[in-house]
Amino acid sequence: MIERTTKSGLKRLMKSGLDVQMRRKVHREMRGSHCSGIVMGLRAALGPGDVCIDLGANVGETTVPLAETGATVHAFEPDPDNFAKLAAACAGFSNVVLHEAAAGAEAGQLTLYRSTLLEKNARKGSTGSTLIADNTVANAEDTVDVKVVDATAFVDDFIAKHGRVAL
Repeated sequence: MIERTTKSGLKRLMKSGLDVQMRRKVHREMRGSHCSGIVMGLRAALGPGDVCIDLGANVGETTVPLAETGATVHAFEPDPDNFAKLAAACAGFSNVVLHEAAAGAEAGQLTLYRSTLLEKNARKGSTGSTLIADNTVANAEDTVDVKVVDATAFVDDFIAKHGRVAL
């Protein structure tokens, strides 16, 4: 296991003679640290009365920290398995509005291609599902038709009815 260190320290490790497998672990750690920092920054900017939208909420790893600020979070997740996990993760939050749908350029229904990585690692593979058929991790044999919400129309309607959206 890699211990947490600074981003510059991880970059120095990457340039050193690490084997490929170790470089991949370091890269994942850097990505995770970067994402954690972004969520921490968002949390600092939000509070009760704010509204934010989480598109592709997955299993709630970003939704829950945003909800903990007291802001209202609209979380969109099209994959039925991920949606069930998201709903469970958010069960204690009255300020989370769940939408079992993908966000897109127009409303309709599309095929969600579930990730081939799901079989190996359900947690990490859950982020690889896509609406794009010829993706390297798309599994043409594991699909589900999902509702698609027009994201721009959703935001415009929300703002017209309730005012601003923080993020």
